[in-house]
Amino acid sequence: MSGVSFVSTALMGTNKVGDLKPDSSGYYQVVLGGFETANMHGHFYSFEKQTQNLFEESSQFMRQIKNGNLFGEYGHPKRHPGESIMDFLRRCILISEDRQALHIRKVEINKQDVKDKSGKAIVAVLGEIKPMGPYGQYLKEILDTKSANCCFSVRAQTDDTDIGNGKENRSVKQIITWDYVGDPGVPTSTKYNAPKLESFFSEHIDYSILEKLRHEAHTGAFKMESAHGQRVIDELLK
Repeated sequence: MSGVSFVSTALMGTNKVGDLKPDSSGYYQVVLGGFETANMHGHFYSFEKQTQNLFEESSQFMRQIKNGNLFGEYGHPKRHPGESIMDFLRRCILISEDRQALHIRKVEINKQDVKDKSGKAIVAVLGEIKPMGPYGQYLKEILDTKSANCCFSVRAQTDDTDIGNGKENRSVKQIITWDYVGDPGVPTSTKYNAPKLESFFSEHIDYSILEKLRHEAHTGAFKMESAHGQRVIDELLK
């Protein structure tokens, strides 16, 4: 399929009893996302080589985490009425300081401990996160409340392949960040790791638009002074 889409993969972010304790530095280990599982619409998120490469120690994404400058927001960016795709993409690839809710210190792949509703193990992304920024206190309050669920959702660029019956295989090409998101459709009496996957921007984007965005960054028309923004731009068309 020509083009890409930007999607989110939301998972419950805590353990099954809802009693999650931070370490001595204030970081909580949570489930940030997952692969080798389908969303509620039947689209399958695979763990292919290009996705696996993102979690290699030498990747730009992992280096950004090691450098301590990967943050997440409260809620995903939203496309406003009348907003162009270009303007929305500019917003998607940036982390807005006034929306920050968490710092991501570490991520790792776990293939056995997180299961879907059928009991099948998925390829889970475990992360160490600390509530931080203007919305950090909201996140901390939920993490510390046993009866409240907490969800995290990846901001990612995917390559999509039609697999029939209106379904797609979605291979994550790059990860922008994970955001803290609300999920009122999930019961809040416990915290658990059953996945609920959802798309936040399902419109396919032609590669010419991504090329234009990258050109803007390199010519100075769209200033990208942060290491995060430059990393995302550099990987857009790989």
